[in-house]
Amino acid sequence: MGSKYASYHILRNEKYNDFELLKSIYKTLPAGISDLERAADVFSNPYVREQMKRFLSLYKSPVIILLSSRFISVYDAALSFSTINSETKKISKKLSAPILYLSNFDDDVLLFGCVQSGKTIARKHIGQGLAEYGIKPVKSTVHLLRTMEGFDFLQTDALFETTDNVNECEASIENEFHIIKKLTGEEFEKQIDCFKIIEDNEAYRVVSKV
Repeated sequence: MGSKYASYHILRNEKYNDFELLKSIYKTLPAGISDLERAADVFSNPYVREQMKRFLSLYKSPVIILLSSRFISVYDAALSFSTINSETKKISKKLSAPILYLSNFDDDVLLFGCVQSGKTIARKHIGQGLAEYGIKPVKSTVHLLRTMEGFDFLQTDALFETTDNVNECEASIENEFHIIKKLTGEEFEKQIDCFKIIEDNEAYRVVSKV
């Protein structure tokens, strides 16, 4: 089995700082979920009560927000390769900055792109599993990132622009953008000494690298 993850990374600089807006998005639970959580406590049968709470927990996934000098990276367990594109488009309509998305499924599919204001700016979708999962191959337009304000740090000969090898492309993206592709709650706990916790609540945990 290969790697499985989906994450997105919001550009952060003097022009763009959507941190507070992002937090407000994750503080808002789906309508009625809080009421249903309280209602679950009414059930006298402990098994039914526990199953109800487990069902509701599916709507509240642990989210880690990592702050770095260039990006606000979001690791949301509810995201997957099948939803990362559409979800980042929705979120980008509420924020001002460009958002990079990155997702890998079993090393057979790698989705990488940039969205802003609900529109796709650049993308590259590669892998032998594209057809199997109903993903149409698209012409790579990631070279356009170098023309965008805020991405002037990119090298002109970046490997992620030219390679169609999933692992090579993924490694190049991490290196060029200085992002962490994947960070689960379990991985965070194992590396907790490498992070500083800035804010922690039921909706999300905000951290930075030490």
